[in-house]
Amino acid sequence: MKFKLKLLAALILGTLSLPGHSRVYEYTIKDIYGVEKSVSADSAKLNTTEKIQLSLISGLDRKIRVTVKKGDANVYSTTTESVKVADRIKSSSDEEFYGKVITMPPLSEGLYTITSEILNTQDALIDSTTQSFLIDTSGPTADNMRIDQRPGYDMVLTGNLWELGLGAEAKLYVTVKNVKATAGFDKATIQILNPDNTVYSKMDMVYDSGSASLSVPWTKGSAVKADWMPVSNADTEYRFRVTLYDKAGTRKVLPDQKFLFDSDLGEYTLVAVYDPTAETSVIPGFSKGYVEYKSGMTVNLNPITFVYRVPSTNRREYRKGGLAFGNIISEANGYSYVSVTTPYQTLSVIHNGYQWGGPV
Repeated sequence: MKFKLKLLAALILGTLSLPGHSRVYEYTIKDIYGVEKSVSADSAKLNTTEKIQLSLISGLDRKIRVTVKKGDANVYSTTTESVKVADRIKSSSDEEFYGKVITMPPLSEGLYTITSEILNTQDALIDSTTQSFLIDTSGPTADNMRIDQRPGYDMVLTGNLWELGLGAEAKLYVTVKNVKATAGFDKATIQILNPDNTVYSKMDMVYDSGSASLSVPWTKGSAVKADWMPVSNADTEYRFRVTLYDKAGTRKVLPDQKFLFDSDLGEYTLVAVYDPTAETSVIPGFSKGYVEYKSGMTVNLNPITFVYRVPSTNRREYRKGGLAFGNIISEANGYSYVSVTTPYQTLSVIHNGYQWGGPV
């Protein structure tokens, strides 16, 4: 029994005297957004303009002398009292250790070294550890959003208001170049904002470290919109908003980019078929020759002449995002009546704004 008690006492004493060196375990700060958070010494990237709390690991009955330098200049130093059994610290990750918590004054941006020295009760140096930490509140930077591709189809890819569409086969991208972050780049998101400033969608952008650039596709290729893009007939003014994040937790919002997007054909309705024997007409401006279209009806002509009713605001003649097909034969009450002649079982082609045409 005496042997077991001696062994237990030795184990306890051995545990309490460890470690034989001191180091910073974590930093506790209030960041520039007012959020209190703990940052591990391994990360050591701080976005704060306020006091910095250090949690230091040490052995029992040891003092800790802390010296902080910026370059060759001493900016802070202090020596703690001896670490006692009561100096048990619980970290933000629930780790427990003996040590001291000290608070440094606010420091300016830049790279610092912090040296933690263990002193015995006679103030003799036993061991020292040097670590570094970075204070960065400026955050990441980058060029404004841009589109480098030139898909054509009358898209407008520069200026205050972009006019975007589905294009053709190629996948089309929004890009951000010249991404820089002193604390290290973390991620970037892109949002689509509705006219009322609510968020329509949000996506992570892809970062390429080799070119220090970001990208996100607005189409999937083959004239198909990306899932995060809206269904629109180029009649709603949206905004792209890109937010950059660095590894210190600082955010930078790039200037918004307004855009129109045409992914929807909009309204067009098949309303009539040309019949030269008809004595009446359902088309304004014609007294005869056009009968109402009905699914499954019999037509005694080949090629067949169809008539579509299209809001005039959805015609290319009046709006770039409008439809281009057939010929306008009549207009009334805000509608254009469009004639399309095609052989039986042959597809006609409808051209939406800002993209290659597709079948009617």
